[in-house]
Amino acid sequence: MSTYREDTSVVKIGLNFYKTLHGFNGCNNLHQTSVEIFDREEDQKTGLHVVARRGEQLLVDEDMSNNPSSRRQGLKINFICECCEAKVHTLNIVQHKGSTLMFWSE
Repeated sequence: MSTYREDTSVVKIGLNFYKTLHGFNGCNNLHQTSVEIFDREEDQKTGLHVVARRGEQLLVDEDMSNNPSSRRQGLKINFICECCEAKVHTLNIVQHKGSTLMFWSE
């Protein structure tokens, strides 16, 4: 398993612009492939789950099993990294106790 580099996730490149860098190797050649949205009330087993993939029809269901947040809303942005032999990596954004947290996963 790769080692996560905590210091390289987001870099400010302008007044209101930030560049997302790969959290495992610092590469900035990332291509978004899909987005998953998870919306639910706190601790509910089901909610709104939407998956958007380029060139495909939207998938909408109530499945929370892949939600990166164990209790609330979550967002997953899947990327292909040119520096990692095109492996898929996911930037997860979650709500946790009133805070918004971001982390990478493979």
